[in-house]
Amino acid sequence: AMSSRDLNQMEFEDLRRTGNLEKIRIAYDGIAIVVNQTNKLEKLHLTQISDIFSGKTKNWKELGGKDEKIQLVIRNDKSGTQDYFENHILRQKDLSLADFEKNKSLKLDPSAKIVKDNSEMADFVKANPSAIGYMGMGSAIIDNKEKVKALNYARKPSDPYVLPSITNVYDRKYRLARELFVVYKSDQGGKVDAFLSFLTGEVGQALVLKSGYLRASLPEVEVNSSQPSPK
Repeated sequence: AMSSRDLNQMEFEDLRRTGNLEKIRIAYDGIAIVVNQTNKLEKLHLTQISDIFSGKTKNWKELGGKDEKIQLVIRNDKSGTQDYFENHILRQKDLSLADFEKNKSLKLDPSAKIVKDNSEMADFVKANPSAIGYMGMGSAIIDNKEKVKALNYARKPSDPYVLPSITNVYDRKYRLARELFVVYKSDQGGKVDAFLSFLTGEVGQALVLKSGYLRASLPEVEVNSSQPSPK
């Protein structure tokens, strides 16, 4: 199975009752904050995003935009992206643990539209000029780049505002990023082992990169034995 967040201890132990369970990291994915392509806004910092999705900020004019009510769109509570967003952005864990503790009671605005996947979110944002949502970076900059606009993001107003991209996640300039995992039964062998080898090998990791995600392993480097050794 694929997972866009780590299993918590209860989930891990529950699943292990059915056999030996293991997990392996195969990629990293950034979280992109997305708006309609007609929206003139170019950047937001973490506290602004938290205020928007908690319902504290309700109109785009409060952020320098049009006098329009903000339309929120979110994922359902089974989504790893949703879990990451609620804790790291809404409750401000990416600012500090102290901020997270202070904001642990924050909840998403109940007026938000709930969608099942990135494709449905992209379609909704495209159809609604006042909408704002969030999705995996690969989906935003590769699969749905004609439908949504990804915003520049900063943790604090004084920090540089950065667009989500593979390079910026790799360089740790874009900090909204999480691990992507494969969870599997380790006693299956055969095709499961072959598939895992493919995912973590050079061909699989190159496809990860091509899909808009950051590979989990460094690229293999061929050493030419005919070259003289450095002195």
